[in-house]
Amino acid sequence: MVTRQQRVGNGSVSGVQRGWSRQSSTRDDALPAGAEADRLLRPSRRLLMWYQCGPTVYDDAHLGHARTSVTFDMVRRVLQHWYDRVPVLALSVTDIDDKVVGRAREVRTTRETATEAAMRVARLYERRYFEDMRRLNVLPPTCVLRVSEHIPAIVQYVERLVAKGAVYSTRAGNFYFDTMRVQHRYGVLDAGRALNAEWAAADVDDDDDDERQSPGDKRHRADFAVWKAVADPEQEASWPSPRTTHECTVFRGRPGWHVECSAMCAAVFGDQLDLHTGGVDLRFPHHENEIHLSEAYHGVERWCAHWMHTGALLSGREKMSKSLRNFVTVRQYLQRDGDDSVEDTLRMRRAADVFRIFCALHKYSTPAEFTAAQEQHAGSVWQRLAQFVERSREGRDRAGAMAAPLSSDTSAAQEEACSGMWRRWRGTAGNASSPSSSRTQQRIHACQQQIDAALVADFHFPRIIHALLELVNDVNRCDVGDGEPDEMALAGQWVRHILGMLGMASAPFAVTPRQAPSVEDGVTAVSPEQPLESASAEAMRTAQVESLVRFRCTLRQAIWEELRKLPSGDARHAQRRLLQLCDELRDEVLLKGYGVQVADRPDGNSSWTRCYDVHRKRSG
Repeated sequence: MVTRQQRVGNGSVSGVQRGWSRQSSTRDDALPAGAEADRLLRPSRRLLMWYQCGPTVYDDAHLGHARTSVTFDMVRRVLQHWYDRVPVLALSVTDIDDKVVGRAREVRTTRETATEAAMRVARLYERRYFEDMRRLNVLPPTCVLRVSEHIPAIVQYVERLVAKGAVYSTRAGNFYFDTMRVQHRYGVLDAGRALNAEWAAADVDDDDDDERQSPGDKRHRADFAVWKAVADPEQEASWPSPRTTHECTVFRGRPGWHVECSAMCAAVFGDQLDLHTGGVDLRFPHHENEIHLSEAYHGVERWCAHWMHTGALLSGREKMSKSLRNFVTVRQYLQRDGDDSVEDTLRMRRAADVFRIFCALHKYSTPAEFTAAQEQHAGSVWQRLAQFVERSREGRDRAGAMAAPLSSDTSAAQEEACSGMWRRWRGTAGNASSPSSSRTQQRIHACQQQIDAALVADFHFPRIIHALLELVNDVNRCDVGDGEPDEMALAGQWVRHILGMLGMASAPFAVTPRQAPSVEDGVTAVSPEQPLESASAEAMRTAQVESLVRFRCTLRQAIWEELRKLPSGDARHAQRRLLQLCDELRDEVLLKGYGVQVADRPDGNSSWTRCYDVHRKRSG
């Protein structure tokens, strides 16, 4: 018999929780630490199909959620800036859930149906979630997948699993996945959770906390719900149930937690996924059950190539959670009081950067405790780096304009894509061993090598921060600012742009969007109709449009390259679905949200014009 404590202990030492894992029926603990990361970072194609479990929108996000979002935002920026990959990030929004239904009961009006009340609650907290992420400078996802908008796809998904014999229905109207079909493979992400004759995983089904789903309603204790019957649609949000030949007494319900993500992921990416991410609390049972649902649905042995899970954020040595009431919301942390002044915006951005540095100072997969002392330490690191960048700017001003890459005064840099820019930086640093190279170039080269090694070692962000601080200390000790101010400026630009790559947005780290080292840098707004909290909102808005158009162009080119290689089938269908999402970005976000018209040229490039400019040309 495996006890809960033993299972948790086994999970804490598995390679999955600490970083990249090989999803297979047997674990390989001897796998080199960087082997899986290296396969993802240096693949045969640029496109990266990435699914991330997002918020359950019934309340405001807290810092535990923020740690996951900020950490994977840094991973995403690194993949694009440093490795020239094109991440296609689909973020789920769980707007159908027992918690959403419960909150809807509290606020429902007499004129609303139960479903309408649930959707009103979900839209409110979804909007607030993306506002919080924007203030934390988390890039918006490529696409947002709401459960409520995928009900037909989820129903079809369940019906196909029923036809395959992987899911069965009951007289009560519930549908369950038969875990005995995968008994010998259960525990892919955590061997301590394997099913056996002695233990039927009684606590696997943690999303079925509803009294109507008694153990007698399913075949095995480990079976989990993929569709939950709703006996009284007047009181709970519900939709028509999947078809079944079984004689049921209830014909409406709502999807189970695990099948929601599996079905939405299949709708966008088909039967293959490169990367799946989320918090460690989702690793089991949610992600474990996603694996078995997806492999049964698609008929494949390895559905997802890589998994990453962030460690828990602790408060008072316990996991920060709403059930324990020991959480701090993102809004409370940022002290958002409605003041849109420049001073308030700068303070908020600094607070966001301090939290981002806190995340970078801890290995992403390990637990981290957020205390006043930890926040103060992250703030002191921010201060040291900020002072160095400011000193380097002063040195550059004394020396005059310098002919280094990424000069903040050159407008030509706006045309340079992230891959070319970083290639030039890294190429310059790569020649640091030549006799003519300066001491600062040699130090930057050493810093670059440390960053390379840290990224391959499972995105070890603490080593990156350490490498930057080491560079700052070395340059300060040599006092190059007095004799060679351009050398100080070169080191300062390197530090500034590495931090920019990690998503730092407060002064002096903010990279001017027109010269950002990524097509996505500067894209901080999620809701285009809302003005940016900035003194130069129009300039930032223009930069966002340029970045979005450039990213969309890069994505379309990469998708077309993949389409030419793929045979017909589900994979090709998934690629075409991504092209449809590109069109939605053009028509729904850029045209309706930003008021710009995008033209896709035959050579694969794109251009854009403001709608009033088009009108002016026609009227003239």
